[in-house]
Amino acid sequence: MAMPVLEEVASFYGMIRDRFLTYGGVSYETDNMGTNLNSYPYGFNSTHGPDDWWSGFATPWCDSEIPVQICESTGADIM
Repeated sequence: MAMPVLEEVASFYGMIRDRFLTYGGVSYETDNMGTNLNSYPYGFNSTHGPDDWWSGFATPWCDSEIPVQICESTGADIM
């Protein structure tokens, strides 16, 4: 699975959000979140890696006030 580098998560999900809005989307659901996060083991070797990932993921959606449903997250994601 191709994933953006940690520093590009916000721009990646910003691109998805822009395409989503182009087609009239009103809420977004992301599946397999645990799998996606596990694709970033190098990003979680620091104390700020998870925060950087979640902030990069959430910011584009929050900025546009688009509700997001996150599926298949892990317990560590919630904490």
